[in-house]
Amino acid sequence: MGGGSDIFPVANSTHSYWRSELHDIDSHRSEEFPSECDVLIVGAGISGVSTAYHILDDNPSPPSVVLLEAREICSGATGRNGCGHLMMGWQFLNGMLKNYGADAAKELTLFKANQVFAMKEVVEKEKLDCDFVLTRVCETYLAQSEADEMTASYEELLKEGLDYIHDVQYLGPKYVERLSGIKGAKAATTVTAAQLWPYKFVTSLLAHLLETTSINVQTHTRVTSVSQCPDGSSLIRTPRGSICAKKVVFATNGYTPGIAHSYTDTIIPVKGTCSHIKTPADTQYPPPHLVQTFGLSFGGKEIRDYLIPRPDGGVICGGAKDTYVTDKELWWNNFDDSTLIEPARKHFETVMQDNFRGWDKSGAFVDYLWYVLETCKSSSCFIPASTTNPC
Repeated sequence: MGGGSDIFPVANSTHSYWRSELHDIDSHRSEEFPSECDVLIVGAGISGVSTAYHILDDNPSPPSVVLLEAREICSGATGRNGCGHLMMGWQFLNGMLKNYGADAAKELTLFKANQVFAMKEVVEKEKLDCDFVLTRVCETYLAQSEADEMTASYEELLKEGLDYIHDVQYLGPKYVERLSGIKGAKAATTVTAAQLWPYKFVTSLLAHLLETTSINVQTHTRVTSVSQCPDGSSLIRTPRGSICAKKVVFATNGYTPGIAHSYTDTIIPVKGTCSHIKTPADTQYPPPHLVQTFGLSFGGKEIRDYLIPRPDGGVICGGAKDTYVTDKELWWNNFDDSTLIEPARKHFETVMQDNFRGWDKSGAFVDYLWYVLETCKSSSCFIPASTTNPC
């Protein structure tokens, strides 16, 4: 399903592991459908709900906030992508340095690294039940050429004395395979990270807001258009009625161009695949429990997997892009999450046995396979304070 101006969430999306234990507010609708508000947020994923939390938490004079969601709570990217880990990865840092220079890289890197502890603070403050674990992420390189490039970059940064890479640990060839647990690893870096159940984080936080604030939440309410009024406010149209809002927040990921057409050539929906892997309960060869999250770089720009071990022993694994990257129609400018990219299935069925020590005879198998939504030509964020109509 190609992009264009009709980029909207579809019905019958593939079943994500993250949405296997639904919250009572999954399809919540506040009693009143308002005609106006101070702030309207489109999208009830981690960005939309976190924005609402920051606006309303401990605010003695809170604005009126409306949260609209086309399907269920956290049914878009947050409830589908492999976003169960939070990290400032080495690849992110190295890319920022190359593309934007040292000053910008420092600012962006520290901001991203601090999100791990910001999330931890919210989880502890609001007592959110979301399997939050503070850990490390191990970015592992299995191709010698890529390992050599990463090693050279790391050593160059050390020479420059950049103080904000103090949390990055380099693992060289002597012990990297043993320390990472990954067969054939040539080098790796680790940084502080966290893992969590993103759906449970979002729904628990939103449930807290519904209990303690006046937030108005409307699920199954698709925004069809946004237009600017003469007084500078915005008119948000839905099949259930229109709402006039002083400010609008688009927390809509790859669906943004569907209602903010000025981003049609900038934010591109990109289809990916994610899986949940488990071992049989009666396996005679239980594998070692993994305590880090992982990135596996096999060599080449598109050949990388990411893995989030779950506390119960299961593993979330996304990637496998090398199995379908040449068939661009399958994934580029594609937002249809009701279908799978079948070529990826075979990769996930053996990814643990093929790459992790001690998993060879585990009998690990895929019990969930689903579509994920990625975005952008540049992978950069867009946070504009628009004074003109973006639609």
